[in-house]
This record gives sequence, C-alpha cells and structure tokens, in this order.
Amino acid sequence: MSKVINLTKQLRWSGLTAIGVWAVAGAGGVYWGFLLTAPTARPVMGLSSPAVSLGQSTPAVVKALGGGASELQMPAAPSAQYKLLGVIASGTGQGSALIAVDGQPPKAFRVGQDVNDGLKLVSLTPSQARLQSSGQALVLDLPASGHP
Repeated sequence: MSKVINLTKQLRWSGLTAIGVWAVAGAGGVYWGFLLTAPTARPVMGLSSPAVSLGQSTPAVVKALGGGASELQMPAAPSAQYKLLGVIASGTGQGSALIAVDGQPPKAFRVGQDVNDGLKLVSLTPSQARLQSSGQALVLDLPASGHP
C-alpha cells in the first residue's frame, strides 16, 4: 500500500514539473512573438520645399544683366540665428526640439509651438527640425557629432 502512495506522489510531482516546464516554454514563445511582431519606429522623411538661394554665380548674372556689384545684397542667413541642439522625434514627426535663438540659452519647443516672431516648429526628423513662417520654410540640421 505504501508503494502505491509513493508511486502516486512521484507521478503527481512529475506531472506538475511537466506542466511548469510547458508553461515557461509557452510564456517564452508568447514573449518572443510579441517582440518580433511589435511595430518599429521609423524615421520620418524630411519635408523640403524648394528654396531660392543665391549661389556663387549670382554676382556674374547681376553683372551680365547690367547691374553693379554694389546693388547685390546678400541676405543674412536666417539659420544663423537659430541653432538646433537636440531632437526627440517619433515616427509620426511629432516630438520636441532643443533650439537656441539669437545666441540665447536653448529652449525646448514642441511641434506646433512658435519659436520666435511667428516662426513655428512644424515637423521633426531624428536629425532635423523644420520651421515655417508665412509660406517660407527653414530646415535646421543637428551639428555633426564628434563621436565615431
């Protein structure tokens, strides 16, 4: 009789051990299934608008059309007063940017927020911030890091 009880206990423990092992294996499978099928964040392609720039050939064109060199005035680069120091961007172009304005300490701006004088932060990528004011766009790039 004691052999039957002892054998029953052994069968019960081996059955519980098998159930435990299969539960751990199933939980691992579910974990890896969720991990492999989770959506990944992808960088948003930057929106760019055609910009008119004064290239190196502009003085030659002005001279060829009869204008004097004194009439040519190069506009100040608007990006010189804005410096992009950091970006936190999601896959949808939302997030925050750390921007220094006119040499002041940098401040955090969210997408949709005014940065300065009607200039609004409209979108972000992992390395760029796009600002827009009355139809004119300005794209700020993160400075190149010195890390390899």
